[in-house]
Amino acid sequence: MSLLALLALPTSTLADVAAGTLTLTTDAVISLSGGNLSVTGNAGGQLVSINVGSSSFDLVMPVNAYIELNSPDKYNLTISDSSLTVVTACSVSGQTYAITNKGSATSTVTITPKTTTCTPPNSGGGGGSSSSSGGGGGGGGGSSTPVVPASSATSATVANTLAKTSAKTVVANTIQQQIADTLAKVAAIQGQLQTLPSGVPSGAASTVAKITVALKLGSTGNSVKAVQQVLNADPDTRVSTTGVGSPGKETTTFGSATVKAIQKFQEKYGIAKKGDQGYGNLGPKTRAKLSEVAKGANTAPAATPAPATAPKIETSAAKSSSSDIQSKINDTLVKVKALQEQLKTLH
Repeated sequence: MSLLALLALPTSTLADVAAGTLTLTTDAVISLSGGNLSVTGNAGGQLVSINVGSSSFDLVMPVNAYIELNSPDKYNLTISDSSLTVVTACSVSGQTYAITNKGSATSTVTITPKTTTCTPPNSGGGGGSSSSSGGGGGGGGGSSTPVVPASSATSATVANTLAKTSAKTVVANTIQQQIADTLAKVAAIQGQLQTLPSGVPSGAASTVAKITVALKLGSTGNSVKAVQQVLNADPDTRVSTTGVGSPGKETTTFGSATVKAIQKFQEKYGIAKKGDQGYGNLGPKTRAKLSEVAKGANTAPAATPAPATAPKIETSAAKSSSSDIQSKINDTLVKVKALQEQLKTLH
C-alpha cells in the first residue's frame, strides 16, 4: 500500500509530502491506494510526530497524547504497541481507531493498514447477479472479521473525556505549584523572624550593669543568664538560634556557645579579635559595651501611624515587626489550606 499524498484539512496549506517526518498540528487525510485515512490530533495542542513509510507510518506519541484514525473504507489496522489504549468503532461511515498513550513514557508505534475490513453492525450481504439462464446469483457474504461494535459517537465521547481529564491534570498541577510557591514564601517569611532583633527582657540590662567581676568559660549564675539575654537580642551575637541558649531558653552557665557569642560581640564592636588577651571573656571593656547595648535595646521607638493601605511584604527585617511577620505567615497558611481544598475537588 503506497503513499500517494498527504492533504491537510482547510485550516492548513495544501502540500505534497514524501516519506519523512511530519509534525501534526491540525487534522489531516492520508490518501493511500484503495482509500483515505483521516488523522485527528489530540485536544490541547500537544504535537504528534508522524513518520510516513511506503506501507505503514510511525507515530511518536508523548504521555497522554491522543490521536484518532478514521478509515472511510473500514480498513482494519495493525498497531505495534500493545500498551496503548485503543478504542475502535465500526459504522457504515467508516472504521475509527481512538488511540491514547496512558503509559509513563513516550511511545513510538507503527500503524500498518490491512487489506481486510470490518463489518458494521446490522449490515447484510451483497445483492445477487443475473445470468443468461435467468437464475439469480446467491447473496455475497460480509467482509473479514468485524471489530467490537460501538456507536458512532464513541470516538467523540473518548476525545471529550480525554480533554476533560487533561484539563483537570493541568489545573491540579497548577494548584500544586501554587501550594509549593506559597509554602516557600512562608519559609522565607519565617526566616525573617530569625533576623529580627528582639528586646532585652526586663531586668537583664540592670543586672548586666551591676556585674563587677570578669565572667569566662565555666562561670555560673544569674549574671551569665542576663549576659546571654542581651547577646540574644542581636541576631549577630546570639548564643544559639534554636534549643538551649536560644532566645527565651538562656541558661546560667557560661559555656562554649557563650564564649563564641562574646567573641562575635567583641569583633562587631572592635573590642578584641582572635589572639588578643581576653578574647571570649566578659572583661571590663566588653562588660561596659554590653551594658550600653542593653540600655539601647530597651529604648522603645516612637509609635508611627498605621498606613492607609496594607504594606507590601518587606525583605528588610528593619521594616517588619515580629507580629507583622507572624500575621503574614498566618494569612499565607490560610491561602495554602484553600488551595489544598480546591485540589481535593479535582480527585
